[in-house]
Amino acid sequence: MTTKENNVHKGHRQRIKNLVSTKGFTDMHDYQILEFVLFFAIPYKDTNEIAHLLIEKFGSLDKVMDADINDLITIKDMTENACILINSLPKLLVEYEKSKNIPKTILNINNILPYLRSILRLKPYECLYLISLDGKNAIISTDQITTGNNTLSVATKDIIKLALFHKAHAVILCHNHPSGNAMPSYSDIECTSILHQTLTSLDIKLIDHIIISDKETYSFYLKDKLREQENNVNRFDVKLDKTFLS
Repeated sequence: MTTKENNVHKGHRQRIKNLVSTKGFTDMHDYQILEFVLFFAIPYKDTNEIAHLLIEKFGSLDKVMDADINDLITIKDMTENACILINSLPKLLVEYEKSKNIPKTILNINNILPYLRSILRLKPYECLYLISLDGKNAIISTDQITTGNNTLSVATKDIIKLALFHKAHAVILCHNHPSGNAMPSYSDIECTSILHQTLTSLDIKLIDHIIISDKETYSFYLKDKLREQENNVNRFDVKLDKTFLS
């Protein structure tokens, strides 16, 4: 590359950077967004050409970002650093959403649901999470318990062990149904009932078990599947926005 060509190349990069800084990615093509991202991993090559090759190979921005590193590296001039950067971006966005959406205090399903969805957003398989809360309904810890079908039935001991380890005052269970149907299975209902009784005997309140699919949400609490043990209405018992529910 000649000095003149190199100067033009640098000027193009700066124009793209200025555009992103002022307007974000609005109205940018998929290949332009990839071109910009690749600036930071491939400093001395024309990333426009590489971005076009990526879109040609995988079809769209989301498919490029979801591609396996071993497939990305087959594209001409893609470096290991560039592959790792692109492949890690969806995972970084999940952590960003989790950090942004984590509520300081759990009041109702409204202010915990965005957090739970951010945790499960990219999970193509069933995952079970335990949210441990202190006496003020603040989150102590979020733990992935297990993955796979019938996650709840194989995780009872782990749930009890973690709740005790965190000295939880209350807990919320959450798992996803990748099938799209948020209705609980017989196993979900049976195991939740057993866990509710066991946790209650340990003076730990099971506030809710929430099942999430792409478009639906099922709350055991709102469907009256969990018995209330207290006589007084607790902080979770507030007016809920049922537009979140299936």
